[in-house]
Amino acid sequence: EINDFPQKARWLVTQKREVFRMGDEYNVAITPKGSYFPPGKQPRDGERKLYLLIEGPMERGVKMCKSEIKKTIQEATEKALISGRYNL
Repeated sequence: EINDFPQKARWLVTQKREVFRMGDEYNVAITPKGSYFPPGKQPRDGERKLYLLIEGPMERGVKMCKSEIKKTIQEATEKALISGRYNL
């Protein structure tokens, strides 16, 4: 789930160029799913917060891609916290 991370972090892992690059590198398909919900707003029944669906023929590729996405989100979130533009 990527919904609750800063906008810049969400953007980094959902931009087309990165999605295609990671898809090629790890032999996976990455599909953004769900909807963005601002802080304090909860999804209704049948709705889901923004997340990435990662699918591939090999579990190893999916895990490696997931690891890279987590690292990218973590780094972008840390930069946002340091700059003071985001609060946890």
